[in-house]
Amino acid sequence: MNRCYLVLVACLGLAQVGWGQSLIDNFNGSTINTSVWNTFNPSFGNGGLSESSGVLTFRNGSYITTVNEFNMPTISGRFSFSGWEYDRLKIILRSDGTMDSYWQEPVGGLRVEFTPSSNPDYGASSTLHFYDLPNGNGYNMIGSAAPDIAMNTYYDFKIVDSGNLISVFWDNNPTPIFSYATSVSYGNFIQIGNRAQSAGWPPPYFANLDYISIIPEPSSLSLLALGGVVVALRRKR
Repeated sequence: MNRCYLVLVACLGLAQVGWGQSLIDNFNGSTINTSVWNTFNPSFGNGGLSESSGVLTFRNGSYITTVNEFNMPTISGRFSFSGWEYDRLKIILRSDGTMDSYWQEPVGGLRVEFTPSSNPDYGASSTLHFYDLPNGNGYNMIGSAAPDIAMNTYYDFKIVDSGNLISVFWDNNPTPIFSYATSVSYGNFIQIGNRAQSAGWPPPYFANLDYISIIPEPSSLSLLALGGVVVALRRKR
């Protein structure tokens, strides 16, 4: 067997062990994978989650929460809004995984929130919001940014949590559009959902997630392994 191939296999194995358990979901099935996601639909009666044609659609305040915990993750994904322009996509990290019984929203975590540029509540100058959710004691808006977000258009995002700094990257730009230094943590779950809507108030909110990748912080062992993978691939070429 080719020595380069052996090095590659060994390094990939080490990377998997050192990296811990990652979550990558392309939503290519017809039902949500409940081995990796817990689901939540509000009691208003008009929410829901549907997976079809490689897209997970959130309707009116529905959420998914990771079954497993993720320490210092890198969260990548692609989303679009196809419902009302007042919608918001919410990614909560360092979450305790719980929901408020009244507002039916995550109550403990740090929330990155996207909304369309045409949302009259904020306008084009404030389409990304960062919140601290202090365990049910309301919420504190820490800061904002202004990426251009059109309706019915997919955008890539990446959120990197180093433990002391959270950075948000937009549409594959290597420079973050927002960063905030904090060591505050309420837990290690990840929650994703969209804005809730009172029953009978049309039109509905739809947020669509094309894929999601959640990768914990790699250990030094896995970094060495990944370096070995790069060397092996270069030599093979």
